[in-house]
Amino acid sequence: MSILSYSEELFQTVKKAGQQRKTELNRILVSSSNMKDVIDELDTDDKKKACWINLYNSFSYLSLKENPEVLESKNSRSKHFTNRKFLIFDEMLSLDNIEHGILRRKKNKYSLGYLNSPFYPSFVYKLMVDYVDPRIHFALNCGAKSCPLIRFYDWENIDEQLDEAAKSYISQYFVHDKEQNQITISKIFFWFRGDFGGKRGVLNFFKQYGFLDENAQPSITYHKYDWRIYLQDFRND
Repeated sequence: MSILSYSEELFQTVKKAGQQRKTELNRILVSSSNMKDVIDELDTDDKKKACWINLYNSFSYLSLKENPEVLESKNSRSKHFTNRKFLIFDEMLSLDNIEHGILRRKKNKYSLGYLNSPFYPSFVYKLMVDYVDPRIHFALNCGAKSCPLIRFYDWENIDEQLDEAAKSYISQYFVHDKEQNQITISKIFFWFRGDFGGKRGVLNFFKQYGFLDENAQPSITYHKYDWRIYLQDFRND
């Protein structure tokens, strides 16, 4: 089975009945794929983004079904992201390997999007995207209440899908106090500000999607992130 077919099959199974086969699904091998096959198949950033977003969301869901209390504290939460327990082409991956290594091009997860980390496994360098697309942050769902909706991403339509995801997520959390010239937005824009191009890039992002006027220069505050577990956030499409 190819990696793209696997990512779709796993996602659809998780969406329908992942809780019934969680342990088995958590250890599926892409038996017909090795590293070279995967590299050859994922030959564009669109394919890489679709594949790894779908796998991230599926793996996160399965992990939380097995251990739902892991998001309750900051210390246990770290294990949810860092434990390498997902098997692909004879390699064990963590959620951090996928998000910060592959999809964010080996970023240090604590650097607000400005610094790389030299400590990723060698396979990350072979699989990572060529360019970081900040819209991935509106597609990745770690299982917390404040995470974006989960949907299946198709590489042939992913540009349009990520635009839809960005608009949908922003509209949930964007509050504009014009009197105070201040916006309140998701903490995602703080944690990953470098991916958006800093504060100016964040403001330009809102302007691009029609949430701010072209000349607006508001101050920024952030909503508190809700880490309570929520596994029902599948989009119906």
